[in-house]
Amino acid sequence: MDVHFVCPDGGSPANDDFSVDAHLAGLAALEELGVTWVGVPVPGDPLDRTVEALHRYGEEIIDGY
Repeated sequence: MDVHFVCPDGGSPANDDFSVDAHLAGLAALEELGVTWVGVPVPGDPLDRTVEALHRYGEEIIDGY
C-alpha cells in the first residue's frame, strides 16, 4: 500500500523563499510516518513558471534525496 501526503514544509519551489532544508526535514518526518508518495505544490499558470518550479524541485530536492 502506498500512502500519499503533501509536504508544505519549506514552501513552494515556485517562490524565491523556498527552503530546501525545511522541505527535506519535512520529507524525512513524513517518511518516518510511513508516507511513500509526496505531492508538491506548484503554480498552474503561467506554464513557464510551472515548468521552472518543477525543474527547481528536481534539481534541489529529488536529485539530492
